[in-house]
Amino acid sequence: MELMTDEEFRLLRDFITQKCGIFYNEKQKYIFQQKLLKRLEKNALKNFKEYYYLLKYNSTKEEIQQLYNVLTVNETYFFREKEHLLAIKDYILPEMLKTRPNRVIKILSAGCSTGEEPYSIAMTLNESFTNPEQSLSILGLDISQKALDTAQSGNYRKISLAFRAMDPLYLQKYFISSEDSYKLKENIKSLVKFKLANLFEFSTLSPYDKYDLIFCRNVMIYFSKDFKRSLVESFYNCLNPDG
Repeated sequence: MELMTDEEFRLLRDFITQKCGIFYNEKQKYIFQQKLLKRLEKNALKNFKEYYYLLKYNSTKEEIQQLYNVLTVNETYFFREKEHLLAIKDYILPEMLKTRPNRVIKILSAGCSTGEEPYSIAMTLNESFTNPEQSLSILGLDISQKALDTAQSGNYRKISLAFRAMDPLYLQKYFISSEDSYKLKENIKSLVKFKLANLFEFSTLSPYDKYDLIFCRNVMIYFSKDFKRSLVESFYNCLNPDG
């Protein structure tokens, strides 16, 4: 297998960026090449230009989805940036509920990967409501169906790094232990919905869908400066006035 040429890198990088916003700079060329190599082998192609032509002129939804699966990094864990979650629970949420005590708090986790972030939000805020299922609505979006399959299952292997920052009390309270995995209990799973979505598509972030809180830290690392700017503007337009 030949190495990716500079021309092939630019063709594929620019095509992917236009398609979904994911951006790789020249210093990341080797990583980019190694990720796409899997798709070349799967499609029995000789070089990266052939793969570019496949994507541009003869791709299927399945191939595009497999491309997204290999390009995205799904390394995350429960209670990442725990201080942010506690600040929301102890300061931001009480202020929101002062003005509208019976409101449904709508939360968006953009780039939710395998679900650790939205589930961490659900566990953190669960006890802030008498009836959390009627007061809390959390939506996780991700471009990778493979990642969402794990998220929707709510099942995580014990040997994974997902639990590295997990409080043992939360683990005991909200998970069911089996021989090799931990599975989320239904009262937490039911608080979170997941959706396959490309943030680069206008319809994904409609200004008519208003949220009180938007988490987007994990997804911003993938995009160019221009798209980050555009995405932040879209997030702003999706926030409620006091969001």
